This record gives sequence, C-alpha cells and structure tokens, in this order.
Amino acid sequence: MASSREYILSLRAVRERATIVGNAAKAGKLTHFDYHEQKMEDVADFVTTIINRDYGGGRISTIPPHGRWQHIEAGGVPRVKDLLETWRKTGCDDKELCRRVIDLFFVSVLVDAGAGDTWRYTEPHTDKVYERSEGIAIASLHMFLSNAFSTSKDTTVPRVDASGLQNLTAETLAEGFQSTEDNAMVGVPPRAALLRSLGQSLSVQQDVFGPDGRPGHVVDHILRHSHDNKADLHGFWDTLQKLLIPIWPRDRTQVDGQPVGDAWPLSTLERQADPQDTNCSIQPFHKLSQWLTYSLLVPFERILGVQWLNADSLTALAEYRNGGLFVDLGALTLKPDALERGRKASGHDLPLFDANDDVIVEWRAMTVALCDMVHEKVLKRIPDEHLTIAQVLEAGTWKSGRELAAQKRPETKSSPILIKSDGTFERSFRPVFEALCRREYEYNHSRLLASLSFACINAFARRSMRCFGMMGLLLWGIWCLVGVLRLSRAVPSLAPDIPRFPRDPAVQAPLWSLFSTYIDVLLVTIDCFTAERSRASPSYQDVLISKLQEAAREFHEQKNAYEDALDRAQRNEARALSTSSYASIGSVSGFHLSPTGSQPQFITKRSLGKGFYGMVHEVHESSTGRVYARKQIYLGHRGSDTALALMHVVTRDALRSILQWFGCLLKALSFAHGRDIVHYDVKPANILVKAEGERLQIYLADFGMAKDFSEHSTGMTGRDNVRGTPIYRAPEVKPHAYYGPMSDIFSLGCVFSEMLTVCCQRSLEEYENYRYTPRDDSIAFRANLPKVQDWLGELEGAHEVAAFETTYTLREE
Repeated sequence: MASSREYILSLRAVRERATIVGNAAKAGKLTHFDYHEQKMEDVADFVTTIINRDYGGGRISTIPPHGRWQHIEAGGVPRVKDLLETWRKTGCDDKELCRRVIDLFFVSVLVDAGAGDTWRYTEPHTDKVYERSEGIAIASLHMFLSNAFSTSKDTTVPRVDASGLQNLTAETLAEGFQSTEDNAMVGVPPRAALLRSLGQSLSVQQDVFGPDGRPGHVVDHILRHSHDNKADLHGFWDTLQKLLIPIWPRDRTQVDGQPVGDAWPLSTLERQADPQDTNCSIQPFHKLSQWLTYSLLVPFERILGVQWLNADSLTALAEYRNGGLFVDLGALTLKPDALERGRKASGHDLPLFDANDDVIVEWRAMTVALCDMVHEKVLKRIPDEHLTIAQVLEAGTWKSGRELAAQKRPETKSSPILIKSDGTFERSFRPVFEALCRREYEYNHSRLLASLSFACINAFARRSMRCFGMMGLLLWGIWCLVGVLRLSRAVPSLAPDIPRFPRDPAVQAPLWSLFSTYIDVLLVTIDCFTAERSRASPSYQDVLISKLQEAAREFHEQKNAYEDALDRAQRNEARALSTSSYASIGSVSGFHLSPTGSQPQFITKRSLGKGFYGMVHEVHESSTGRVYARKQIYLGHRGSDTALALMHVVTRDALRSILQWFGCLLKALSFAHGRDIVHYDVKPANILVKAEGERLQIYLADFGMAKDFSEHSTGMTGRDNVRGTPIYRAPEVKPHAYYGPMSDIFSLGCVFSEMLTVCCQRSLEEYENYRYTPRDDSIAFRANLPKVQDWLGELEGAHEVAAFETTYTLREE
C-alpha cells in the first residue's frame, strides 16, 4: 500500500482530491467561491467555438497535444522541425535527436513562469517580437543553441548537462532573455536558481541521466523499460518526480518530514477529511511537473514512435489561464468576504492573493475538476472526434482563457484573480517600496526599514555632485561605506524576529550584498534628479520603481546564502536563549521566549505564517484565555528541537494597510510634482485620514508653503528662511536652502519610516542604544502592539484625524 507521501506525489491524487472539491462545489460547500453550474454550458460552448474556429473543416484530428513544441514554433515558424532536419544531415540518429529535444524542453519548461506584462523578446536575425510563454520558449531555444546550459563550447552539438546548469548565473540568463531595466523580465534570479538546483539533482541521479547529468539520457532509460515500443506513463512520472521534487523551494508543504512539491492544504478538503488521516486535507497539483510531462511525451511520440500507456492519467494544468476561463465566464465567483480581502491587498478591482492562500488553492482545485467537466461536454459537442484532455487544453481551455483575458483586460491581459508569484501584479500601481518587500522575492519587511534608514544619505550624493563634481561623488562614496559599516550595527534594532540579532561573521558577510543593493537604490535619486530636468525623460516615479525592482533582482542572487547563514545563526542564538531563564529573556527581548518544555499550556487556533526558520500560530493560553502569536523557532530538523517566542497579535494586517496608505501618499505627491508643485512640509501632521464607508481615504494636506517650481528646473533656493519641519527636512535644505521635488521624497521617506517604527528620525547611535540597552515599557522604541490595535480601531471609526501625529506608530512582528 502506498504511503501518504507517495499518494500525494501521484497523478491519481491530483484528480481524486480535485473531484472531492468539485463535488463540494455542487453541494454549495466551497469556502471562498460560489459555483454556478448552469454557466458550465456557456463555458463548453465558448471552448467548442474556439476549437472549431481554429481547427474546423475536418482538421480536428490535427490538434497537437498541449506541450512546449508549439510554443517554440510560435509565429508559424517550424523551428523544431528545421532543427531536426539540420541535425539529421550531420548524421544524428533518432535517439540523439530525441535526446537533444528533451534537453531543450527540460530547460524551456522549467523557466516558463510569468514573465510580466511588459517584457518582450526580439528574435535574432528576424527581429520578430514575442512575449509571455512564446517569448520565453524562443529565448530558451537560442540559449540552448549557444550551449548556455552546457559546459561544452561546441555549438554544433547543443546539449544540456548538470555542470552547465550548476554554473548558470542570473546575468547569463538575463542576457539570454534580453532582460534589461527597460525590458525587465520578472524573476530572472529565481529561474536561474531553479536551473542550478536542477543541475544538482541531475548530478546525483546518474543511473538515469548518466555521469554528465544530461536530461536527454532519460530517453535511454525509458527505452530500456519499454516493451514493443510502449512505455508506461506512471513509470515516467515517478522518474520525473524523483528528479524534480528536490529542486522546488524548501518552504513548501511537507509530509512525513519530506517535501511534496506543488501540493497545499485546503480548508474545503479538511472539512471532509478523515480525522485519522492527517494528510487528507492536502490538495496536490504538480502543475509544472505535469506541464513538463506533457511536453516531453511529444518528442518520444513524433521522433521515436513511442506509445504511452495511461497517458489519460495526466490532468488539466491548475494555472491562471485555465482557471481564469471559469471566472471570466461566471462559472466561479469569489464570495464577498474573499473578494473584499483580495481587493484590499491589490488596491484596485482585481483581487490579489498569495500563491499558497486558501483562495488560490481552492481555485486551482476547481480548475482541475471543471476542466474535466469541460472535456466531457466538448466531446459531446464534437462527437466524431475523440479529443484527449491534452488536445482540449491546447486548442480549447488554455487558449480560451488567454483570449478572454485579452478581451476583458486588454492593457495587461492578466488573470481575473492576481497571484503574487506569477508576475501579473507588476503592472498595477502600488507603493514602490512594496515592490521590494511584497513581490515574489518575499522580502523580510524589517529589512525594508533598514533601506529607508540608510536612504538618508541620498541628499548628500546630490549635493556632492552639484558642488564638487566627480570628486564630490568619490567622497560621498567613501562616506557611504562608513555609513554602511555603522548601519550594519544598527540593523539588529530593525529586525526584531528574535530577541537579539546574532553578530555572526557568517551572517554579516551576506549582509554586505544586501547593503550594496541599497546603494544602488540611493543612486536612483541622482537619476531622478537628472530625469526631472528633461521633460522627455521618464518620471521620477517610473525611474524609482525600475531601480527598486532591479535592486530586488540583484539582492535575490544573494538570498540563498543569506538565508542559510541566517538560519544557522538564528538556531545557535535560539539554543543559547532557550537555556536562559524565562524572566531574564523577557526583559531583554520585549517578548517572551522559553524552551518547549516549560511554556504554559496553549491551544493552537490557526496558522499566521511561516518564515526562514520557524512558523507562527495564533494560540490561546488555556488558563487565562489570552491570545498570543506563538513563533516556533526550529533549532534542528523540523519537529526535533524548538524554542517558542510569544508575541502580541495584531488582528488587522497592519503592514499591508500602511503600504496601501503610503501608495496613496506617493500618488498624491506624484500628482503635485507632475503639476510643478513642491509641498515643502511633508510630515505626519499634514496627512489626514477620513473614513468613507468601510474604506479609509488618505489626504496630503496643508499646501500653505507650497511653491510652483516650473521655472526652476534644478530646484529653488530661498534666502529669507528655511521652511519645513526639521526632523522631516532633507539634509540639503538647511545649509543651502535648496528646495525641490526630491526634498519632498526624502520627507515622505521619513514619514514612512516613522509609520513602520515606534520612534521618529534618530541617529544610528540612538537606534543601537535602544536595541542593546535594557529597557522597560516606558521606552518608546518598544513595539507597543496592544496600543497599536486600539489605534487601528480608532482610525477605522474616525471621521477625520491627523492619523500619524499619534504616538502609537506601527511595527510588524
């Protein structure tokens, strides 16, 4: 009998679990969606119309199966066919031809995630432009032909091998995909990291992929286990799962202490689960693995004539094109509470959720179930042809979902429900700093504060450039280095995830990479200053967003090393803390930490999230009923040795609200600057909050000091007095009385920093003293979370208040 983990890794589990969710939908028992069964006829009609439009006139049987082959031949160019003919002329036999195509498809599929709405690829020699999956496919083809994924330099024999993948850099991948500041592809570093992980996995499975770890050697493995040129799909699937499961991110769902890939807990399944089976609430999808399998079956069939047994075990791909079809045609609608939560997260009409949010998991499960229903209905509408699920995906559901997205959202062609990890969120305007901390790179929010504190030196860069030219810039660079050294000591105060941030050299080294990206961000101000002098240049907002995104990509290159170093240091620190007394730790940390054997009794209510080295749950103390957030810090392997940190619970998503408010302020300032108005006095007291229904409106007020700078392209200088509030004033204002739009940006950064912390602008020495000096509740630096809850409630009920003048400022635990 298969274990729970083996079952969840199987194709059978994908369809069986999704069918349970589909039955719950028919009974009206979904958690986040309402299912409208009568709309399924409209969906089937639409899909059938698309199929007949493209393959009518007796050509239904020519529909290719869903796979990468078609994407590489986008634009009607038979690229794969031409390559096969060229290779045959050099003496390649069919096995080697299949190996090369398998090599190509492996890397091409695994880098095929959302590229973003603005990225384009221009094919060399033809100058034809492609985007999205087709663009990625053609770009990966040209990289493959140049042996970018191999250690071999002989481009006449293209291939992929483990060493080539392990040595792949994000810079090489970005160059191959033509990703630049002006043509940025979302998630280049994660794609490169995934391919490096693939190289590592290939290198340890030499029985299948040979001593060089070549993906194409799976051809020989399959042929050895086939009979009469017939191969079992289940065996092929098990081989691929063994290869792919180790390469997926480490923080995904685990069963029996082992990862299970693209599989997630689902509340709809949990309500119908067997209490004896702790894993029966997990819904598997294995979307990318199935997409790769669909793609790899085709060259086996077309080149070697292999017949696949049990090919119908594959399911529909649980992705946003197939799923968007059912939302756009009304078969699935979000329930009001889920819709409101998603809109709050996105800041506009399209809802936004994390990739592992229960809403998205339920949507994906319904996608698998509903695609099976559509398949059956399409077969009834086209009775003379027996279309496989792979053909219906290719010519029907996937294409229909894409065309509907283009019709309903022509500017972005995005999904009707946005997923943070798929790149479709890129085009919607949000606070520029949210681009750093809430995109797919999953920035720790406390690191964001470090960047804001460090940003205070940007004005000195501008002043040095203006007054002393390149020599001044050099001096500024030296000053920056000193600032970095000092800031690195202050960072513990900005990262309160555990009581003391370890001063471990193994952690400090990766931190330099993090701080170097902040220097890049600071250079934005110089670029923005230059851009403002030319009306033909991009606005400072666009430049800032672009630079921040580039900095995020650069930082992500160091993310794995930083996580590993931090994880080791945190475990060592937590071990030391767990041997200390409960009271003494509480006096230093601002919250309680105890060994697991000595903590009070708690009842776990729900999961609040997880991080690099632990998980957080909402718990209720059994004796008092008090509610806490309990952070479980892993000291060794998960479940073997832990320490617990008890914190207050903020019932509202405070940081998300702050980021949304900051987005409103940034848009207000951008509006003013776009009309040649500089505010002069951006500070908390000039920011007003007004309740309008269930939403809060944020206003930038008091333009009494504002000036028209349209006639002063480099800013304005006032000789009479210095305007603005000192602690929010840019450093260049007081000595030179220099005013300009970037001075407002500096002031807004100060406000944002104050919104996220519990203290106003202070020196680095003061920050550090707050962190390491024993303190009690009277010290302002301590996160005053109970009062934060009251403060948020006051805001929600306010009619008009000076929101950020209050002493209760926010900090996320």
